[in-house]
Amino acid sequence: MNRTDFYKQFSAENDVTQAAAKDTCIAVFDLLARCINENDRVYIKGLGTFKKKTVKERRVGNFYGDEALVIPACEKIIFEPFNGSSDNDE
Repeated sequence: MNRTDFYKQFSAENDVTQAAAKDTCIAVFDLLARCINENDRVYIKGLGTFKKKTVKERRVGNFYGDEALVIPACEKIIFEPFNGSSDNDE
């Protein structure tokens, strides 16, 4: 399913226009992204946990020369699906 299909299904299931569905979904995703960046973790019961993780700098071989390539440290978002337990009732 791509994002357009997602908006269409949201529109059909909630009896709103596709434009309103798209605007609503984008607003929810933007808020989710901001919350993850501010809090490092967002738990949604029934869905799972979104976490911010720092990936350390690492060196890898360079195929075009003798020097090693350095991949800089960065942050990424990881998702852990809800497993059915009720440990996190936030």
